Amino acid sequence: MNQLYVLTDKKAEVVTEHTYEAELELQTIVTENPHLLLAPSSAKQLFLIEPEFTLPEDEGSSNSFSLDHLMVDSDGVPALVEVKRSKDTRIRREVVAQMMDYAARMRCVDVDSLRTLFQDENQEEGLEEYYTDEFWEKVSANLKADRMALYFVADEIPSTLVTMMDFMRRTMSGIAVYGVEIKEYQSDGTVLLSSSVIGGYEPEPIQVGQEWDATSFGAQMRCLHDDGLIDVAKNLQTNCAGLGYTILFGRGMKRPSFRGVVGKTTVFQVAISAYEAQPKCSIEICLPLMQRALGHESDEKLRTLFNDFPDKEKAIEDENIRNTPQYLYYTLSYFKNSQRLKELLEKLAAVEAELAN
Repeated sequence: MNQLYVLTDKKAEVVTEHTYEAELELQTIVTENPHLLLAPSSAKQLFLIEPEFTLPEDEGSSNSFSLDHLMVDSDGVPALVEVKRSKDTRIRREVVAQMMDYAARMRCVDVDSLRTLFQDENQEEGLEEYYTDEFWEKVSANLKADRMALYFVADEIPSTLVTMMDFMRRTMSGIAVYGVEIKEYQSDGTVLLSSSVIGGYEPEPIQVGQEWDATSFGAQMRCLHDDGLIDVAKNLQTNCAGLGYTILFGRGMKRPSFRGVVGKTTVFQVAISAYEAQPKCSIEICLPLMQRALGHESDEKLRTLFNDFPDKEKAIEDENIRNTPQYLYYTLSYFKNSQRLKELLEKLAAVEAELAN
């Protein structure tokens, strides 16, 4: 076994391995550093959805289990993470049964709730593509196909667990299985971590949806039998492109969409909904994305700007404007009124000018 040293002022000091006194120590490291679970050669990213994630025993059941960490990777594959210390005898056999219990129940999870948890947890810049309908339709498709990744994390993975992981990889199609050893070393106040990934493979990413464009999106809108909505959508595309927006079409199967982007920031999205509980076509504005890009301390200024219509109280009462903690929604039909559409374009122009500076 190699001895580790830390070099300080040309003097090599011995680094000693630290024993985790409690499982919570290792769990906290994983919570704050999901990338430690990935092999150095992996091109993926891994994002935390929620630590201590509650899983229902069955659909509609009041009984539940607690998974150490639920994550998702950049391909939309859910990742289930269980953390154990090597001193815990459950890491040899029981943890496998525990993980399979959790994996079998992932189909009962509501994807919309996962999306909300993800957005609450991951608010850094540059993550806009993981906020989109297309990404969460991938997550949904992976769950329905029982495609997921299972991570067993410990300071040391015992050989008995390695044997069982190898068997799981050989026999379970579409499920990646990893063991990850995270060791901590200390020397005179300096803390070092090492991460070693054991096993696993990379299943082919699942494909969902289709590539929409102006023609196919317009054809889908005609199914709504409302020419006024088609005109609003076309006006938004044309006028926003003239204001400096890049118009990007989505790949959603259930929700054909296009979005207006300034630089790397998605300002708005127009989507045709397949869900009866939602308006058939809506404009969605993700406030936290703009807030961070503009450097605002809160989204209050943006929320006030986009709510500022002369008839906003009635519009909110009629549910033509709907506010949530993350989003502001308008029904597209609200902007069949040319004056309202003009005011919306003025607001979008103001945001574009601020983002472009």
